[in-house]
Amino acid sequence: MVLEKQAVEKMVVTVRSLEGMLVMAGTDGEATDGGETEVKGCEVEKKVDDDNDDDDGFYGFGNMPKRKYDPTYIKYGFIAIERGGESLPQCVVCMKTLSNESMKPSLLKRHLETNHADKKDQDQTYFQPLGENVKRQRLDKTGQMYQKGAGIVKASYEVALLVAQNMKAHTIAESLVMPAAKILVKHVIGEEAVAKLESVSLSNNTVQRRIEEMSSDIADQVIAGVRASKFGFVIQLDESTDVANCCQLLIYVRFTQNNTVKTELLLSQELSSTTKGKDIFNVLDNFFKQNELDWGKFALCAKVLPPKLLSCLNRVIKIVNFVKTSALILGCSNCSVKISAPTTRLLYHTEVRWLSRGNTTRCLFELRDELLVFFMEKKHDFQKDLEDEEFISRLAYLSDIFGALNHLNLSFQGPNCSVSDFILKLGAFVRKLDLWIKNVERKRYGMFKLLTTLESEPNDQFSQEIVHHLSLLKTELMYYFPDVTCCAYIAHPFSVDPADLPVGTGEQEELTDIQADETAKMKHKE
Repeated sequence: MVLEKQAVEKMVVTVRSLEGMLVMAGTDGEATDGGETEVKGCEVEKKVDDDNDDDDGFYGFGNMPKRKYDPTYIKYGFIAIERGGESLPQCVVCMKTLSNESMKPSLLKRHLETNHADKKDQDQTYFQPLGENVKRQRLDKTGQMYQKGAGIVKASYEVALLVAQNMKAHTIAESLVMPAAKILVKHVIGEEAVAKLESVSLSNNTVQRRIEEMSSDIADQVIAGVRASKFGFVIQLDESTDVANCCQLLIYVRFTQNNTVKTELLLSQELSSTTKGKDIFNVLDNFFKQNELDWGKFALCAKVLPPKLLSCLNRVIKIVNFVKTSALILGCSNCSVKISAPTTRLLYHTEVRWLSRGNTTRCLFELRDELLVFFMEKKHDFQKDLEDEEFISRLAYLSDIFGALNHLNLSFQGPNCSVSDFILKLGAFVRKLDLWIKNVERKRYGMFKLLTTLESEPNDQFSQEIVHHLSLLKTELMYYFPDVTCCAYIAHPFSVDPADLPVGTGEQEELTDIQADETAKMKHKE
């Protein structure tokens, strides 16, 4: 009996401790909301509510599931309030807030009958206005004040987004969008609704701030996606000139997210000084460090131009940069040269501009006669280059070969380009290089359109340079892409025997499934 008495005393202490915890957790002082516990003699009785969903008994108190509010609870005079990340019932009569464990019809009804007996026969039409009044007084996310403010802010952001998407001045929101919205609301809804629009801020500074915040949020999402990419990421650099003639460095990134491949703009930054490779690398390296991005494995193709062709290209760059940086642009009022060529503007050359070499050399080749007259008037050393037939021949060849590479690069672009397409196109280009080498060795230059427009054919020395360059280019491509043969079953999956494929790789089984798919057969025939 002594041992039983001690055990009962310990259980009484435990029960009282739990009751104290319920009171401190924000109940309305009714410690029996979760069930009343009484100690009688040597027995402990637990008065449990008669709800079938009551699974939060005395034992396992710390692992109780969170209960959710049901809109039908308004008939008991209760609405929901959020506090500490959980939903709590709040009485619309006395404003008391019960614990989450009390979010049960029987307990809510008990509170109504015990504390507000005069209102226990009222229906939900009586309690709904009281609930709306309580919500208007709240400042949390469930209150009307918060919801109204959130709607106003959301409207401001969406208008700022439209302004940015349509590339309009920030002032258009306040000077045009808001007045137009007021006119529409006035004639369609009424004067009272117009006053509500006054609380939507669309000033110049607000729109600018909204756009900057959305831009920052998008950048954070892209960087987070790059960090979390399971298979790493690849980048592409593009340097362009804006309307103010300032150099802008654009960096695009491709990564995987949610089992899909995404391509996003990673960085857009003005190059304030020069556009050398060192400057671009420093910008990219600083961005990676600031955003804690790891450098991937990037393969930089070596320059395979023979010395004389490389010297010609460097001379072309100097000519173009001299004309552009000196503001001696063809076609200006103080220039006596009349433009008769199809190209009327020279393009800057830079190591990172996409397709820059082909565009630069082609533009200079088409403007060679006009530039020669121009440099003759200025008595500049560049006159000798444009009078040299070998220089012009090399310039024509560079324009042709860079144009072919540009065409190959463009064929790799687009959302529907697959790995098999890449392999097929690259393999075809390698075979073209073999064909071009044989043609040059036989003194046939018809595949180089600009080179064939010249009066004199390339001499033996220049022909050897072309063959040497094409051979180096093929060797470089084969080094980075050693296997340019596409698997036969990719192009012709229904004419290949699965038994001829490697065992244990899953390719045999996958090809068998494809060959048994009638829908796939129909699509393949199309």
